[in-house]
Amino acid sequence: MPRSYREGRSVSGQRGFALIAIVSLIVLISAYLLVRQLNATTGFTADRLNHNAKVLNQAKQATATARYRRWAASPGGRSGWTNW
Repeated sequence: MPRSYREGRSVSGQRGFALIAIVSLIVLISAYLLVRQLNATTGFTADRLNHNAKVLNQAKQATATARYRRWAASPGGRSGWTNW
């Protein structure tokens, strides 16, 4: 017995829906993995920025201390604030 036109179209429609569902699933998984990787990279960058800020503050303190020691050790260094 031959298949009717409607039966063939129904199978084709189901195949199309299944293909759309599979592609949608792949897109969602890819987006999830991308966002997860970006979040991991952001955390690493934040840690690096915090470390750099700490090191920069230590360098600033060392520079300020060195300038003060040079100023205090210079002749007439403690005579006033105009010797900078």
